[in-house]
Amino acid sequence: FFLNFHNPILMSSVLTAKDGPVGIVTLNRPDRLNAWTRQLQSELFDALEAFDHDEGIRVVVVTGAGRGFCAGADMDGLSSVSTSSDSIAGSQSREQRSAPPPETRSFLLAQQLSKPVLAAINGPVAGVGLSWVLTCDMRFANKAAK
Repeated sequence: FFLNFHNPILMSSVLTAKDGPVGIVTLNRPDRLNAWTRQLQSELFDALEAFDHDEGIRVVVVTGAGRGFCAGADMDGLSSVSTSSDSIAGSQSREQRSAPPPETRSFLLAQQLSKPVLAAINGPVAGVGLSWVLTCDMRFANKAAK
């Protein structure tokens, strides 16, 4: 699967590019096998919404940088979340502690867009990454994908 990237735009965890009517989103944390973080999710959703509103785009392809699509949740990020929430848990009510994370858009965002979202699975995908690609309209995997 070859993508020709024209005019890439770099966010910190996600790259975006256009190739004619194709919007391309690349998860860009290859050093962590594109492990899922709140920041990556937010930037991915921003990119998907931007392409959905772009009249020149007819389809969106999401892939991963490096040798994997997404290794699942970034465990380093999860440990820092639990550490910070443990330190403030005593001062919050039960409702405050169970409040949703800052990202308020649905994890099923890809299904809610007006344009098809294709997952180009270039390597291993697991956990939350696998759950997310299942929300895409179509999935294509190369032989390295597991």
